Amino acid sequence: MADPTLLMPQRQREVQESDVADQHRRVLSRPKEDLLAEMRVRHRGRSREVIELFTQARFQTCIHAFEVLTPPNPDYMQLIKTLDIPSLLVIGDVGSAVSHEVAEELAGLNQHLKIAQIPEAGHGLPYDQPERFSAVVQTFLRSVKEMN
Repeated sequence: MADPTLLMPQRQREVQESDVADQHRRVLSRPKEDLLAEMRVRHRGRSREVIELFTQARFQTCIHAFEVLTPPNPDYMQLIKTLDIPSLLVIGDVGSAVSHEVAEELAGLNQHLKIAQIPEAGHGLPYDQPERFSAVVQTFLRSVKEMN
């Protein structure tokens, strides 16, 4: 799992009551070039191609996609408890959806869950630190292979 949006019920309500859908509506009303320029400044470490793909995706995201934010979302703590295979949760340290504290709490719920934190990465950690992300995943997969 790469920094999934595991939100506690209170945070789910806060997100639903926020203006996140309205923010998306405002994005859709802007020229694509403006958003592209803003994304280039905000995500300087990401490749031009990735920024262009993300910008294009934003304009293709239907406003109804935000309905998934309506609580109650699945109880992720219960989901984590049911994992019965080796699992990896990778988080960043800058603006991640899953904090280090929540990740540690989740790891305490299930012996199969391993946690890895990648420095200088946020919610888009495979794009922020692709080499580090790849190395973490490969190391985990090798460890699973060795267990068998």
